[in-house]
Amino acid sequence: MKADRGRKYRLYPTPGQEEVLTAWGHSARALWNVALEQRQYVYRQRGVTLRSTEQCRSLTAARAEVDWLRKLPATAGQQVLRQLDLAYDNFFNPAHPAGHPRFKKRGSRMNLSLPGQTVKVRKLNRHWAEVQVLKIGWVRFRLSPRPGRDASQHHDQ
Repeated sequence: MKADRGRKYRLYPTPGQEEVLTAWGHSARALWNVALEQRQYVYRQRGVTLRSTEQCRSLTAARAEVDWLRKLPATAGQQVLRQLDLAYDNFFNPAHPAGHPRFKKRGSRMNLSLPGQTVKVRKLNRHWAEVQVLKIGWVRFRLSPRPGRDASQHHDQ
């Protein structure tokens, strides 16, 4: 089965998988906050703007010492730092309405990107499929019709 690039699907993980994904989400939020604080501190102290390339080197070293960072997939941590770069790029772009990057609260919506992974998808039936997620295995998701197609065309794929 071929996955549609750029589409979002809702996952239906098992309770154990959900626990791991939730922990990763909290870790990604905490990493965002630490990285944002580090950027603000370095700018205040030295007038230097940090980017993800410098922070990724620190992240690699920190993963050896900090348990919650070690549990977060390395690509997910790197992606958080790239997203922080994008948040700053949008803030400094006069054509973009973005405000200054903000700290993320614990109750805010969690998301996690796992870029660069080879995506393996297998269709279970006409409504359900599974995607293989690094470190947690196969996770179910519900298939939905492609935009512009009605449900009667969907089952023929």
